[in-house]
Amino acid sequence: MPDVSVGDETRNSTLPTVCEFVINTPEYCADKDVRIQVPIPLPEYSYLEDWVGKLRAQPSGKFLDYEGAKEALRKFIYSETINHQNRRTISNIECAVKKKREMGMPLFQPSRNRRLLEPRRKPVVPFEEKFTYVVEQSSSENLLTLMRMEVFMKKQMTDMIRARNWEVDQLSKQCEKLVAETGDPDMHPHKISMLNEKLRQVHTTYSFQVADLSDTQKSKYRKAVDSLYSRGSIPAELLDDVILDEHAIPRPVATTTGGYADGVNESFTIYIAIGSQLKSMHNVCLVTVDRLTDLCQTLEGDWTTSSRLEMATKLYSRNLSGTTLLVPRDPMMHINSSSDFFKICEQSTDLHFDSLAEQLKKTLAANRERNSWKADKIDEETSKLIAEGKTPPEQLVPSSALRQDPTCTVGDVYITRHSNLHKVQIVYHLVVDETLQSLEINSRHPCLAGVRNIIRTAARYNTSTIHIPLLLIDRPDESTTIAWCLKRAEMLFKCVKGYLMEVCSGMDVESLPHYNVHFVLPSGLSPTIYTAITNMFPSIFHLVPGVSS
Repeated sequence: MPDVSVGDETRNSTLPTVCEFVINTPEYCADKDVRIQVPIPLPEYSYLEDWVGKLRAQPSGKFLDYEGAKEALRKFIYSETINHQNRRTISNIECAVKKKREMGMPLFQPSRNRRLLEPRRKPVVPFEEKFTYVVEQSSSENLLTLMRMEVFMKKQMTDMIRARNWEVDQLSKQCEKLVAETGDPDMHPHKISMLNEKLRQVHTTYSFQVADLSDTQKSKYRKAVDSLYSRGSIPAELLDDVILDEHAIPRPVATTTGGYADGVNESFTIYIAIGSQLKSMHNVCLVTVDRLTDLCQTLEGDWTTSSRLEMATKLYSRNLSGTTLLVPRDPMMHINSSSDFFKICEQSTDLHFDSLAEQLKKTLAANRERNSWKADKIDEETSKLIAEGKTPPEQLVPSSALRQDPTCTVGDVYITRHSNLHKVQIVYHLVVDETLQSLEINSRHPCLAGVRNIIRTAARYNTSTIHIPLLLIDRPDESTTIAWCLKRAEMLFKCVKGYLMEVCSGMDVESLPHYNVHFVLPSGLSPTIYTAITNMFPSIFHLVPGVSS
């Protein structure tokens, strides 16, 4: 086991402590040890692997055993972080004691709600840790069986959704035919009401069936993962109704044309200057799609054991992919209006995370709690002004109405996690309004603050690939003129460049992140717009010579 020591430390408990990590090298190395300076706690957006890379970048660091050095550094950072927190706690206690003594208050007060100590429970291994272990340690045969279970479950759910849609479509056509024959919907109110009642029954029946199938599949899949984690095999009873022959499973039918739409599809390699000498390199793509949801759509032939295995290896890794959808203020819009995104999500069960509906319900509750907090602050400020004899400002929304309002505000971003989409694990829902379709905006617009939060969140939670709608619109209309598009694109380019500089600042060259940023343009624009935006790109970003194409 390598030796580790701590060098000089900064004793100010309110500031990061700079510690020296020392690890012994093998005997055949000229240098007896390798040293690096590690700030405790670690800076935001930095990870253990970044510091291991910095350690191995030293002249003799390449001779270190990677796993041994990583484990030693992990223990060192953990120990020093605990020490740093203890010093902060002691400092805070000393300040509190000093303040109480100065005020003449007793140091200790008996607690009236002392809880009995509960027996220590056995720690439960989270599902994500079990799944990661299974992906890394299981045999190829067991992994193949697990992925085939996913493919078969996808077929089961798709077949049920297809059957429901067919029945709904048939009843809808009967209603339309009945109205078309008479030309007056009031001619057969009884028949139309009966058809509508059948339509409601179909929706209700299938909603229960879909929920039941989803719960069954999720439970069975998690039991299979638990069994692989604990015993290294999948019980036979979990595979009784699963078709393990991949060739016997029909491929899902594509609902879109697939691929990117006609327009611009260019890729560039850029570098962002951080300070006077440091530069970070990133990949940037300009792509065109018909709809933003096309980036999540599973196309024909995509849902195979190989594609599911690729998703499994990335799902809990540092190589996540995220896309941005533009949504209205109501978080439940996807569910209430059966949006395209909702239709994509319901084609298969999310075996790792909550369903889209459950995640959106949590967002709704969080919004209501936030708006209630805002209303309380408004009431407090109003009462304070009235007590001082001042007139409180008139509020656009009364605090009583705000307290019950569960909707978002423009520029808000809420996140949903998915394991059943096409090469996307994270979806950022950026709240916009109709004015964004035509009005000109500046860098202080709430939606650009939302884009900034998306990039900051992506940097914090290991999302290396980000899709951002360049014009902040889903579909063009008559107001999207050439001048408007170029001005909006230039604004987004410059803002995103600044946001990337922000998340990359304060890092060493060994720990600089690398991002793949996809600027998404809607199809249907003039070819002149696509060409002008492509030509504008090199004037804003610094391209790496000989790499961009």
